[in-house]
Amino acid sequence: MVCNCFIDKLEGDILKYTHLLCIWEQDGKLPSDVWNQTEESLNDFEYKLTNEKRDFMRDSWRKYGKHDEQAFLTLGKIHQMHYDLRYGILHGRIVKDETKELEYLEANAEYAIVLNSNNKYLETKKRKDVLPNQKVIKFLMKRDFEQLGKFVESEELFNKLTDLLCHVCRKRFQGCCPNHPIVLVKDRLPEYDDDKTLSISERTCPPSLEIRESSIPFAGLGVFAKEDIPAGFFFGPYRGIWVDSVSPTNSYSWEMVDEFHNKIGYIDSTDKNKSNYLRFVNHAPYEDEQNIVAFQRNEDIYYRAYKPIAKNAEILTYYGEKFHKELEKDAKKRQHAILE
Repeated sequence: MVCNCFIDKLEGDILKYTHLLCIWEQDGKLPSDVWNQTEESLNDFEYKLTNEKRDFMRDSWRKYGKHDEQAFLTLGKIHQMHYDLRYGILHGRIVKDETKELEYLEANAEYAIVLNSNNKYLETKKRKDVLPNQKVIKFLMKRDFEQLGKFVESEELFNKLTDLLCHVCRKRFQGCCPNHPIVLVKDRLPEYDDDKTLSISERTCPPSLEIRESSIPFAGLGVFAKEDIPAGFFFGPYRGIWVDSVSPTNSYSWEMVDEFHNKIGYIDSTDKNKSNYLRFVNHAPYEDEQNIVAFQRNEDIYYRAYKPIAKNAEILTYYGEKFHKELEKDAKKRQHAILE
C-alpha cells in the first residue's frame, strides 16, 4: 500500500513536470518563480520518499532479520523513476532563468565565497573585507551564510550522510564548514546541436574539465582539469541507474547506504547514455595520488576536491584497498589478453 501511494504521487508529479516541459519548449527557459516551485516540489517528494524507504527498510529488517526482497525492488523502482525525472529536468530540458537572482545577489549580498590569497582553497568573507584582487566565486545573503554549516562537537554526533570534515581547519560540520565552504560545479547541459557521436555522459562534462585518454595504463578515458581547481569545489551528483547488485570489479558504480550504514543499493553508471561525466573519473593507483574524495549526501554521491588540483592534472579518487586489489587482478588479465 505504501509503495502504491508513492507511485500514484510520482505519476501526478510527472504530469505536472510534463506541463513545465511544454512551457520550456515555448519559451526556452522557466521564470525563476516557476523553477523554484518545481524544485521545491521535487525536493519535498525526494525527502518524503527517502524517509519512507528508511522506515520501510528498518521495519523489514526488524521483522525478518533482512530486507524484504520484493519491497526492496519495488522501492528501488520508485527511486529510479524519480531519479529519471530529476535527471531529465536538470539535464537540458529546463533551464533556470537566473539573471534577476544574480543581479539581486550582486547588489545586496553581505558575504562572498572567494579564493584565498594563494588561490589554493575557498573561504568566506564579509563583502566589505574582500580584497580588490580576490576572485569572487559566489555571493551570499546573510541567511545563506548562516545556513552553511554548524560545528559538530563530538565524533559520536557526526553523521556521514549529512556532515562533512573540513580539510582546511580539520573540524566536522553539519552541512559544511562556514569558513571554508564547498561550491558545486554543475554538469554541463547537453544541447540539441551537440556532437551526436559523443554519449550523453561525455556531453555533461563542465567547461573547467575535459575527457581524454587517461594517464593510467589500460584505464581508457579519464577526466582532466582544464584550469587550476582550488580545494572546496565539488562535482555531481554521480548519475546512473539504481540497482541492487553489481560485480565486485565494476568501477562504474557506488554503493549506497542508509543512516545505519546498511547497504540499500548501488548507483551504476555503466550505460554512457544514462549517466554523467563522473563515470570517467578513474581510481588512483595509490591512495596518496587521489585529489578528490567521494561522499554521500542523503541518496546522492558527490566528488569533492579536498586539495588544489593543478591544470592538466587527472581527476582521481580512491575506491579503497579491497577494490584496488580486485582492479589490479582485472588489469593483469586484460594486459595478458592484449599481449596474447
